[in-house]
Amino acid sequence: MNRGDYKFLVILVILTILNTVDALATAFWIEHQLATEANPLMEYWLNISPVFFITLKILLVTICSLFLWRLRKRKLTYILLIPVVIIYTYIFAKHTNIAWNVFFC
Repeated sequence: MNRGDYKFLVILVILTILNTVDALATAFWIEHQLATEANPLMEYWLNISPVFFITLKILLVTICSLFLWRLRKRKLTYILLIPVVIIYTYIFAKHTNIAWNVFFC
């Protein structure tokens, strides 16, 4: 694996971790009525079952990550991946803020 592939893999792993934290935290916050789901599709899945929501969300991002891995040699893949990681980082910060307010304030 060359250096570029390694960097890309690290970004995908970070994305997967952020997505997993988002799925678990979202299900927890909503289950305890501490937040609402902004995405109507995710809200629908969550209403079916929190386990269904978490499983499907993780599965979809994993499948997309595998697809991106296959396209890692294309510059456009990097360009499109960066905003996704930024958005998930923002969502992670929102979850952290909720956790701070719930558990420490």
